[in-house]
Amino acid sequence: MSNPQRRKLALHESLVQVSGRVRGLRRAHIPEGAAEMRALMVAAIIAAALAAGCGGEKVEHRGTTATTGKQLMDLQKAYEAGVISKDEYEQARKRILNP
Repeated sequence: MSNPQRRKLALHESLVQVSGRVRGLRRAHIPEGAAEMRALMVAAIIAAALAAGCGGEKVEHRGTTATTGKQLMDLQKAYEAGVISKDEYEQARKRILNP
């Protein structure tokens, strides 16, 4: 699931929660219309907060990368443990040494 999809899902879940609270507020004898107005304000604030994170800047996320030596050691362990075949080992080793 991509970040925009996650944001939409989070917004939808927030709106569902607000909607449930509005129904609960009606039972508490709040004047007609006040609960809806509050729910709209809360939904607008949530939408604005989520939209603020959607700026035009491209954010680059970099995970942790192992050193070439560490990758080769891990690859060797996998081969010795029988997890990968000789051909797979050689192909992966070439990819590590010649990125």
